[in-house]
Amino acid sequence: MSDFPWEVVYPFLSHNKTICRGILGPVVATQGSGPYTEEAFDLFLTNCGIRLLNVSGDYPPEVVVLGREDWNEDDIEELWRNSSGQIRVYSQEMVVASMAIGTDIFDFDQEGETICDFVAGHPALEYFHASGLVVPGLPRATLEAYEEPVETLPVEFEADSELPTVGILGDMGYRVGKVRGLFRQQRREILWRTFRVQLTATSPWTEEYISEWGQRCSPVRFDKMCNVLRRLTKTAERKTAVDMSVAIAEWKEDLQFLLENKADWLTHTHRQ
Repeated sequence: MSDFPWEVVYPFLSHNKTICRGILGPVVATQGSGPYTEEAFDLFLTNCGIRLLNVSGDYPPEVVVLGREDWNEDDIEELWRNSSGQIRVYSQEMVVASMAIGTDIFDFDQEGETICDFVAGHPALEYFHASGLVVPGLPRATLEAYEEPVETLPVEFEADSELPTVGILGDMGYRVGKVRGLFRQQRREILWRTFRVQLTATSPWTEEYISEWGQRCSPVRFDKMCNVLRRLTKTAERKTAVDMSVAIAEWKEDLQFLLENKADWLTHTHRQ
């Protein structure tokens, strides 16, 4: 997608006003930029005779177009809660693809296979579809239907050490704090991957260590993750010489998220 000449195509989009309105309808909510700026894409829709709405509001929109950047997590959460399988959510690329084939991509791909390709790697669509692909007119698909291959993590210790340097969460890329901290959705994705990852031992010492983490997707693994977040929080709270307020707040937020979603996680039906 990154190699596609989006800027070259843009001036020609509004030449197909009838096709665009026929696919999207007369009213569309938009948010975010990429590959086109939000202003440029909104202008294209306006030139096609489409009235624009905000993504969030008192009345949920029926059609939404999201860019790759500059979108709001809270608005996407609200959109997801109001969707119930009826809201059509496109990326800018999906709109262009629909215009290229002359029909709504949701009608063209009713099983969602091609749509999955558009969702993968698109941050806003991945966030919206985090608990399963939402295809209008079809039941909300579960994560099991789009299960990734099992991820593995070899656990190694430094020489002459009986513990890992950064721990399992660190190895998985989990970070908090003002300087190197990740966004909320990124942290939750890593927590979900950590819950599902297959830990493999590289020595008798690492085998004993990973046994504390239990099997992937197990209650033991879930409780271990919660306990690690509690321990990190308590340790940081004792370090009064350094301001770790942001890290502490994010650890607490993630722990609360896990506890609130424990039942769903243990049955693989969680909402990120």
